[in-house]
Amino acid sequence: MENKMIAYTLVSYPQLGCLPECMMVETDAQGAIGSRAVKLKKDTLTQQEEWLDETDQKLATICFLLSPETIAKKLNLKDWAAVERILVNSGTRDKHTAFYRNYLLEYVELHINRFFSMLGSKALYFPVGKFPFMWKKIHRVEDVPELFYCFDNQTDKIIYSLDIRLNDKALDIQKGILVSQRKARLLVKDHLYEFDDSVDGMKLMPFLTKSTVTVFQSNAPDYIEKVIMPLARSSRVVPKGFDIQLITTMTNVVLRIRENKAAKQLNLFDPDNQVIHSGEVVVELLFEYENFTFWAGQTGKTTRVEMHDSGFTIIRVERDSKLENELIGFLKQLGINLDGIIRKMDYAEGVELINQHLKAIESAGIEVQFDTSGQAHRFFIGEQEITVVVEEERDWFDIK
Repeated sequence: MENKMIAYTLVSYPQLGCLPECMMVETDAQGAIGSRAVKLKKDTLTQQEEWLDETDQKLATICFLLSPETIAKKLNLKDWAAVERILVNSGTRDKHTAFYRNYLLEYVELHINRFFSMLGSKALYFPVGKFPFMWKKIHRVEDVPELFYCFDNQTDKIIYSLDIRLNDKALDIQKGILVSQRKARLLVKDHLYEFDDSVDGMKLMPFLTKSTVTVFQSNAPDYIEKVIMPLARSSRVVPKGFDIQLITTMTNVVLRIRENKAAKQLNLFDPDNQVIHSGEVVVELLFEYENFTFWAGQTGKTTRVEMHDSGFTIIRVERDSKLENELIGFLKQLGINLDGIIRKMDYAEGVELINQHLKAIESAGIEVQFDTSGQAHRFFIGEQEITVVVEEERDWFDIK
């Protein structure tokens, strides 16, 4: 090759997306790509260094990390066919397979994101047809498409479709190619579109071959739970024939104190050696949004469906993370760290700590609740004081 250049291609793999390859290609005098091309390999890269700048060196390394052979070895699998068998099992209940599948997707996503973040204006192509294939140049679109999931609940079926718009114009993704999953990237004709980080590329897959998905009402309950409800956690669902009720206001904050029943250890042969353990208290912070309850610093189910004769209603909670973090931070300042954890303390220590800060806690709008069970101690909280009054009456002194 007299006239050469470094170029990058995307090769499509079912159930995964596309993997990049670093190529040395022949060009004519005008810079157009010819019929000769060589895929660069890690062990011969030094022979091509004069054609690679610093960015190309880094991009080539990423391509090597994402080669099918490297991925198979990373998973300790024989070949790429074994990798594809893992990818196909998206709904597997086998923990071993699920672990390897998630690890694989995270590994690929990490490096494919690095690849696109470094690519810049480097030439990117998609090979079309068999060798010698055509080189379709890919144009990256800077604007981010806006995506909505549309569900039409009808008497006999649910119709699912997408509404995708770019600069207020409808974007048709049929015959597109999935490039990456967890940051959705699609190649449509010669344009590469990158979606918002919250969009799962696998959710777009059915619409690469058809415009709608139809589900009969006999399968609706399972479909609502597995498809519609997870999507309803975002604000991208457009409902028709059903409602989505949004809860955004925290209705109560509870500092709940539970006492574990005190343990008594008795030695029948030595009455003087009887030991009574005072037990412990468990302190936890709860945020309530109407009928939803969440432990501080932890995730929880934010959607619920209610079925009724006229259809169904999805109730979704949008947690007030700013307020939750403020309340968690407030208790931390008092020495009560309940961020993602519950706190266990000796009974006396726990009651003393709550007593010490009770007024401040209640002033912050936090309700203190006690949950006792069995023959546990009774809780006595509040300001502790002893009042002594001495009265003199004739020859007597009364102390009250």
